[in-house]
Amino acid sequence: MDAIIGFFNTPEFIIVSGVSTAFAVIAWLTVIWSVSKGVLPTLWRLGLSLSGRKIAVFANGDHFKSLEALLRDSGIF
Repeated sequence: MDAIIGFFNTPEFIIVSGVSTAFAVIAWLTVIWSVSKGVLPTLWRLGLSLSGRKIAVFANGDHFKSLEALLRDSGIF
C-alpha cells in the first residue's frame, strides 16, 4: 500500500495531474461559454417567435386529429 501511495505522491504525478485538471477546467469553461453565446440565444429567439404564432396544419382525417393532438400536447404552441 505504501508503494501505491508513494507513486501518487511523486512530483511527476502531481504535475501531470495538476496540468490535466487545469486543462479539464478550461475545457469545461469554454464549453459553458460557447453554449451560452451560441445555443441559448438561438433557443430564446425561437421560443419568442413560436409563442405568439398560429400555425396551419395540412392533413386529412385521422392524420389531422393525430397531428393536432400531438402539437397541443407538446406545449410548444
